[in-house]
Formats: sequence, C-alpha cells, structure tokens
Amino acid sequence: MEEKEEKLEELKQREIQQPPKAWGKKQGLFVAICVALILVLFYLMELCTGDPSMLMMPVALLNPLLLLVLVYVFTTLFNNLKGGMILTLLLMLVFTVTDICAQSFRGVPLLAPDLLIAGTALSVADRFHFSPDTHLKIFMTADVLGIFLVGFFPANVKFRGKGRRNQAIIAALLLCGCVYLFGFSGLLEKAGVTVSHFNPQKSYASNGAVLTFIRSGQMAILQKP
Repeated sequence: MEEKEEKLEELKQREIQQPPKAWGKKQGLFVAICVALILVLFYLMELCTGDPSMLMMPVALLNPLLLLVLVYVFTTLFNNLKGGMILTLLLMLVFTVTDICAQSFRGVPLLAPDLLIAGTALSVADRFHFSPDTHLKIFMTADVLGIFLVGFFPANVKFRGKGRRNQAIIAALLLCGCVYLFGFSGLLEKAGVTVSHFNPQKSYASNGAVLTFIRSGQMAILQKP
C-alpha cells in the first residue's frame, strides 16, 4: 500500500512539474469560437435590452470585455473553458430574461439594488404574464445553441502545473482591477459612464446592459451626507 501511495505521489509531482502543453489547432479554434460567441450574444442582448446604435463608444466595449473576464474567472475556478463558457452563457440568459421581465412589469430595467428585493419580486411573479418578443426569442435560441456548441465541441482548454498557478494569479489581478475600476477609481464617471436614477433606460442605451448593471451597484452603497 505504501509503495502505491508513493507512486501516486510521484506521478502527481511529475504532473505538477510538467510544462503546459502548447495549444493545438482545435484548442485555438475553440477559444476563437468562445470569443465570437460572447461578442455575438452581447450584440443580441443589446437588441433586447436597449439599442446597439446608441452605445457610447469606445466605453461600451467594456461590456463584452467584462463578459470575457467573467469567462476567464469561471474557467479558473473549474480549470475548464467549457465549464466557464457554459456558466457565463447561462448567466447571460438569466440576466437578459430577468431584465426584460423587469422592464415589462415596471417600465424600468434591472439594476443591482434589485437583488436586495428579489424575494419580494418573486412573491408577486405569479401575477405577471410574460410574453417574449422576437429579439428575445432570437437571443434565447442563440444562447442555448451556443451552450450546446460549447458543450459538444471536440476540444477543451485546461491548465496544468505552473500554467494553472499563473492562471489563478491573472484571474485574481483581473478581479482586483475590476473592483478598483468600477468601485473606487472614478475613472468611469470621468468618462461619462453614469447611471441615471430617474431614467436608467437611457443609461442602458448609452453604456450597455452589463456595464450599467455593475455601475448601478453603487446605488446600494450608503453615502455620508
């Protein structure tokens, strides 16, 4: 038994010390497909939640960039690009449908403080009749097809050894950078990325859905008078 345990430990050490394999053509193609899916679904999401032609460039490009950061963080947690992509696509689907329901029910899009009253919203959900429009149906179909495409693609991206450690460091730096940028830096406010308390639809249209939702989190933070 001791010999078997020693051999297993030795194999683990070898795997940790082994340098990461270079990506093959399938892995490279898979990464390109994932990036393309995020960009296409972001555009379809904007058709549902706002108007892509009204997006304020280049700041609005932070929306797909944030989604790609989310994919990377989830990929780090699972050490599996398929898992990271599928979870991100599911979150995009839930977010978009919830936002459309919020707009249909009260005429105001989904904002981060709404998460604090999610229980109250669910208690009255049975009184609300929801009927998806054409844009939402197209987005939902594309999102589900994207999940199947990612799930059944004959390749995946995983990290081992030092590559796994470097991946975790990069993910931590990305998260810290996002927290600083959106919560403490004030750079976005100087660039004109604000959330209107009285007309959040305008903010959705100019900033993009994802960016506006994240920026609206500051509404839930009490400020000193």
